[in-house]
Amino acid sequence: MQLRFFRHGLGVLLAVLLVVSMTQASAAGKSVERGAERSGVRTPPAAALPSSVLLRWAPYNGAVRYEVRVLVRTAEGRMVEQQKLSRVYTTGVHIPLTGLLPQDDLYWTVQPLGYDGTPIAAASAPQPVRGALADPPAPILTAEYDKMAYAPLYPVYSWIPLSGQTHHEVEVYRRAADGRDVFLHTLQAGEQDVYDDAPFTVPGHYVYRVRGVTTAGTPISDWSAGGTFDVVPHTPIAAIGDSITHGGGAITLPPSYTLYDWETYCTVP
Repeated sequence: MQLRFFRHGLGVLLAVLLVVSMTQASAAGKSVERGAERSGVRTPPAAALPSSVLLRWAPYNGAVRYEVRVLVRTAEGRMVEQQKLSRVYTTGVHIPLTGLLPQDDLYWTVQPLGYDGTPIAAASAPQPVRGALADPPAPILTAEYDKMAYAPLYPVYSWIPLSGQTHHEVEVYRRAADGRDVFLHTLQAGEQDVYDDAPFTVPGHYVYRVRGVTTAGTPISDWSAGGTFDVVPHTPIAAIGDSITHGGGAITLPPSYTLYDWETYCTVP
């Protein structure tokens, strides 16, 4: 009787030990699995730094060109000049960032200059480079025909070029009633603008685009976004040949900007 009781008690004890052992093994397995999961979690890579940025600003009345300075903020909070561009003839500039680090501490200013390079206004307050348009694939159009009541008879196409690109080509299209863009002609252009020598007298919606090319005509950039202008029927008045209409003298901004478009300051029509 005692032997039977002993055997029964021993069996119960062994069963309890077996259950405890299995529970511990299961917990250890889960711990290992969770540890493996944690070790397998990958930290997302840091965002790649841009190799260039495009800086833009509003045109300044009377400016012939602009001076752009790239500054770095030191640990003491001082702004130290890293780069200076004194012959910028557009309202923006594309700047490669090679050698200009750390980018989070880079700032820029712009100052309008007169014909002889004399400042005609104070430089702008420093603005962070980080946040500017990074690595643009194509020139950025600057014409403001969308703000004008009438398109010029001979449009001027203008843009901010990518760094080092001094030759461009411009394609012009007319939008058909079915929505297709019908090719009209191509213009060979210099660094930042070109005057169309074909008059636009047929009413309609026109589209143009620009890209950088080599002197041999090989494309070296993507096509820009499409610019547009509208030719309306029965235009009541026209300005022909005055100096302001074509930019005038030392002023380098073309009449594709409203600042040098006669309609912005003349009450006629």
